[in-house]
Amino acid sequence: MNSGFDIYDEWGIYKGRFTPAWSTDGCLGMVLGAFLLAIGFLIYLLIKLTINGFKSAIAGDLGKALLYWSIPAVFSGLFVLFIIFSFMNVFAISSQSMGTIPSPLPNMLNPQGGPLAEWNGIPVMPQAEEGQEIDKNNYSFKYSGIVKEAVDFYSAKMVKLGWSSTLSMPENDQGAILLFSKESSMLTVTIKSTNNIVVVILTFA
Repeated sequence: MNSGFDIYDEWGIYKGRFTPAWSTDGCLGMVLGAFLLAIGFLIYLLIKLTINGFKSAIAGDLGKALLYWSIPAVFSGLFVLFIIFSFMNVFAISSQSMGTIPSPLPNMLNPQGGPLAEWNGIPVMPQAEEGQEIDKNNYSFKYSGIVKEAVDFYSAKMVKLGWSSTLSMPENDQGAILLFSKESSMLTVTIKSTNNIVVVILTFA
């Protein structure tokens, strides 16, 4: 809906249209501007953290460097997952309108096949019901239960295997994200729950 009013001079000649900042169009512009500003600041922050990580690595403080790099790594992983999930949703909609077409990507949220006991040295929960390797850097499995089971399992197991807990996103009934580091390797454990079915995605970065 366009808000505002037309402007005419004293002879009745149309001069243009005035849209106040508080109108619908003006508000949308302000919101868009604020969003772009926030995105720009986030990119600046991630670049600065990455640079600080390199500076710490050069100075010989690898632990501090990994800490600096962990946040950009998490955001990058989440962005990749977002792109993959968006692609799969768009492809699913296209398949419905065009007929059944095999998906070019395995569904990370619906793994198929027998689960492994471990994947690339990372243990898979014993209660896993189905599992699937998505690619060389991603493995997905699912089980019936709650998010806390996966959080407790990997929080304990990874520390015993010599990994350090670098970051833990807030845990709730819908999911959680855990980040572990060991030497130059990083592992993200993404946990998502839907209708008491918990999907765990292991991602090497």
